[in-house]
Amino acid sequence: SQPMIVNPVPHDVRVGQVFDEIRNMLEKARTSIDFVEKFDAKKDEPIDPKPFEMLFSREMDKLVHLVGPHLMDGINSLKDKISDRASVFEADLLVYLKKKDNKAADELLHRWKY
Repeated sequence: SQPMIVNPVPHDVRVGQVFDEIRNMLEKARTSIDFVEKFDAKKDEPIDPKPFEMLFSREMDKLVHLVGPHLMDGINSLKDKISDRASVFEADLLVYLKKKDNKAADELLHRWKY
């Protein structure tokens, strides 16, 4: 019997598959960030940090430049969105702490943890 020969997947197909995976990861991360405002610590699970860790890694930066440099706009936009939300959370937390509203501060910290 002859060995089975498997043709390799063409380069452009592999690049397209990687591009689609990165785009899907970016969309999942965006959706997660948008959900933060509705987060209820009593019933919702924390978001998965892996898409964020992967999207913001140095290795991903190199990969994105190879398979779809325009995806960097979406990644940078996500970083800006996270930074803006962190600034708002920090300002709100300081207000709650100054007012000694520990319950509101605790709820905010749970949302941030999400």
